[in-house]
Amino acid sequence: MGLAKVLDTGVLLGVTIEKDAHHELCYEYVTKGGPCYITPTVDDEFSNKEEEIRGDLHSELTTHRTRFISEVDSDALSPGAIDWVRSNLLDRDEMDSFRYLEAYYQKKRKEARYRRLDKLEVSKDLEDMEMEVWEDAAEDEGGYESLITYWEAGVDEYPEVKRNLLIYEGDDCDVCLEAHHVATCIDDDTELGTTNKKHFIDTVAGEPMSREENILAETDLDSIRNLAWDGSV
Repeated sequence: MGLAKVLDTGVLLGVTIEKDAHHELCYEYVTKGGPCYITPTVDDEFSNKEEEIRGDLHSELTTHRTRFISEVDSDALSPGAIDWVRSNLLDRDEMDSFRYLEAYYQKKRKEARYRRLDKLEVSKDLEDMEMEVWEDAAEDEGGYESLITYWEAGVDEYPEVKRNLLIYEGDDCDVCLEAHHVATCIDDDTELGTTNKKHFIDTVAGEPMSREENILAETDLDSIRNLAWDGSV
């Protein structure tokens, strides 16, 4: 018996957008093997959110590049200057592109130890990143749609399961019920992949158990995979 994966919206966004904080884990997850299903609610959410998320990332990178140009005085960047940019122009908690930019500047810091690193070169790289936000990060694999399977066999409502679920925020309950439906219809073990640790995995104040324990007890899902970025680079 293999493992089938049902993807939450955040995972699909992470797969397709390289600058998204969750990209690396999500991309590895869907390319590792096993079918990856997209249910109707996730398909709708992705269609509604993709352009907005890409637009926000583009604006974030544009703002960062503008600050970099105006606040970095030297034309030649030393390792110390790169460290200043990382400390003063990157915000781990507020920037969705932090992971990508931090890895980029770590690489440039190493290069600056051995060669002249021009401010213009970094500015041009940042401008390229802004344009790349609109690209499909799974293009080398044939595009993200080559990595997923749209669930087109319909879904049931499962009112009794719904009553017993602790999850209620937004469309998350529907995502969970549709993943449960997939699990009831296929022979493989079925896992829900999510970047929403708070709603699908953690214990919420006032609730008797964790969301993960509740979901696994009430549905036919075999496991839940946390694909949220943990802050490491």
